[in-house]
Amino acid sequence: MTKSSKVLRLGKCRFRVESEQSELIEAIEALFSEDRQPVNGSVAVADQLEEEVFVERLVDLVDGEGMKEPVDGLECHSPVIALVNRLYGRHGDCIWLDAASLLSPTGRLVLLAGPSHSGKTTLSLGLALSKYWSILSEDITLIDPQLKVVYSCPTPSKLRAGTAERLAEVCPTSVDKFPESAWFFDESMYAAESLPAKFELALYLDAIGENDSNELLIEKITPAELLKRVLPISNLLKLTGRADLFYETVETASCLRISGGKLGERIDLLESIVKNID
Repeated sequence: MTKSSKVLRLGKCRFRVESEQSELIEAIEALFSEDRQPVNGSVAVADQLEEEVFVERLVDLVDGEGMKEPVDGLECHSPVIALVNRLYGRHGDCIWLDAASLLSPTGRLVLLAGPSHSGKTTLSLGLALSKYWSILSEDITLIDPQLKVVYSCPTPSKLRAGTAERLAEVCPTSVDKFPESAWFFDESMYAAESLPAKFELALYLDAIGENDSNELLIEKITPAELLKRVLPISNLLKLTGRADLFYETVETASCLRISGGKLGERIDLLESIVKNID
């Protein structure tokens, strides 16, 4: 059994992986961030960084007897999904919701909440590629209720059909960036640090298809209305007080409900809004 030489990180978890297949270890190391200490000016999560590094045996993460065929580059689908789910599962004390979290170039923390197929990942990648936003998470947002930080969770991605083409429309140089039907990871698009959990802009994205005309529709909503909409796509009702804690993170934010619109229109909308936040 071979153990990875690097200590990797997702959220508050520091981990290594073990496998009988060295190719699988190399693929996993290419899909996750190497652990780094916070730099000056970042949120110090000292008690989390002191946690013992744990080891995941990848053979245990695959159904049956594990992967019998050699791993082909980064196309190791089952171990990746299982490992990400394990890592998120170790954040049971955190608030989680189906949402992306991003930091604009002007330092504004933005939440993009919405159900599956609402365009969170596509919009996050589009903002990162074309406007140089930094992604904290592009699918699941983790908020520590005690430290009151949003964790940086760089995770591997695999695009749905048609997403690469939409990204190429706003960033032509991304055409060759994403391998077809394979996992990929570009650490340069992600924020390296956890940040104080205080959003300045919070959007709820309707599922694609709910707006038949596909016209970009924008509705201003209150933080209370945003909270109501994210309840079904979060764990806020599972423990007492979590809904109140989340409300505090968006209480002073500009909150909008977004439906329809092309990727470029959504990107231009967010760019315009953050530039006008006081």
